[in-house]
Amino acid sequence: MSESSERRVLVLFPDTNLFVQCLPLEQLPWADLGEFAEIQLIVCRTVQAEIDKHKNQGSHRLAKRARTASALIRKVILQEPQCGTISRGSPVVRLFVKPELQPSPALRERLDYQERDNQLVGTIAAFLTANPRDHVALLTHDTGPMASAKMVNIPIVPIPDEWLLPPERVDSEKKIGTLELELARLKKTEPSFVIGCRDERGQSIETLECEIIRYTPLTPEQLSVLVSRLAQNLPRQSVRADVNALSEIENRLLGRYYVPPSAAEIKAYEDNAYPAWLKECEDALAKWHRVGDSIGPAPKFRFVAENRGSRPGKDVLVTIEVQGNFHILAPRRRSVRDTRIKNELPLPPTPPSGGLRSMEQFLDPMSAMRESLGSFGRGFPEIANLPTLPINPIPRDVNAFYWKDRPKEPSKAMSLECEQWRHGIEPEEFEGRIHLEKDQDSAKGALILRIDAENLSTPLTTQVPVRVTVNRPSAYQLALAATDQLIQRTRS
Repeated sequence: MSESSERRVLVLFPDTNLFVQCLPLEQLPWADLGEFAEIQLIVCRTVQAEIDKHKNQGSHRLAKRARTASALIRKVILQEPQCGTISRGSPVVRLFVKPELQPSPALRERLDYQERDNQLVGTIAAFLTANPRDHVALLTHDTGPMASAKMVNIPIVPIPDEWLLPPERVDSEKKIGTLELELARLKKTEPSFVIGCRDERGQSIETLECEIIRYTPLTPEQLSVLVSRLAQNLPRQSVRADVNALSEIENRLLGRYYVPPSAAEIKAYEDNAYPAWLKECEDALAKWHRVGDSIGPAPKFRFVAENRGSRPGKDVLVTIEVQGNFHILAPRRRSVRDTRIKNELPLPPTPPSGGLRSMEQFLDPMSAMRESLGSFGRGFPEIANLPTLPINPIPRDVNAFYWKDRPKEPSKAMSLECEQWRHGIEPEEFEGRIHLEKDQDSAKGALILRIDAENLSTPLTTQVPVRVTVNRPSAYQLALAATDQLIQRTRS
């Protein structure tokens, strides 16, 4: 064979991984290894023994690939000549089995032939000594034989990564994959909830940071100043006889007579009513820090949840729990009684002024009482005779949420329930208030919202970290504003 023809033949000694870790030999792009007319793959005894060892190791992919390679090698051994054609394209790829090749004795001191990788490298070295050629190399993907070949100057052709099969999933991974597919299938028939947390402006948040304002009580000096301010601007009035707008003659013609306030009424105002009013104001101002606490904005939390699945949730239970050194309360009830806050001081008493009475009232004092009663109480049927109307309970809306556990006192948990949570509708909001004990200056922890449903295989849970700080300003400015407001209101 001429030199130019020999250069076009590439002789490769493949490692075992070519047969068990790569794509099938006939599918490999052999032309990527260079411009050769022919590529010869020589299987020596070391690689053949390694393949035979792998083929008896169960049913996983390595054993299956080893059995396929062993069948190919057996076919080549049983035919004459011992050569099999892998590809007839360009280049032509042929497979040879040469069990007679042995490792080079000259390298025994440098290569430990107890190692199969070194046996393969020593065999290539012996082949090169007997058949000196330019294009003989080790074909492998492993670093072990690469290092041995490099040590004794044996050429290397690395197997490209693109030739490798994707990593095989072990049995446990296959089982997990099967379960994941089954779970995905089941989830398509379940509701799919999405939970978020928002601040009071409606912006999504990942951490709830809020502040509680707790006013400090007035000092005795501040309380004295405010009470004195009321007494100076709203002093006790002197009692005087009231003069009716009508003339005395007109009053007589109408049969009316002016009755001045009695001594007892005057004494009650001067000695009791006015001092009692000042004392009532003083007592109220002493507790004005509580008024400030009640009218201040309470720190709130708001979870927003939506059913984005293709099925409604059945018998849904939403639970909000606390982790940390704080408690929660349900939202305030939207009623007049709850929203009415007594944040005004009492008006001063009105001094007695007497009044006009008719002649009939003067002669018969009971007539005034009869006139004031009028026809009240007359003409009403007896209660026992009223018909009894049946009371039917208002049915629940199956798509609405109702309290299952609404805490009346600060609590660590609260829950709501819904018979059927529709999908594809507006998100539901779950609100509450943060509560700290009076002696606390800060708190931290987390709020946890959990959604359970009859047709939800795995409960959905979300957690939002919470940090609360307490600000303690003086209640003096609030109390001063209430005092001035009372003075202005009374004067007007």
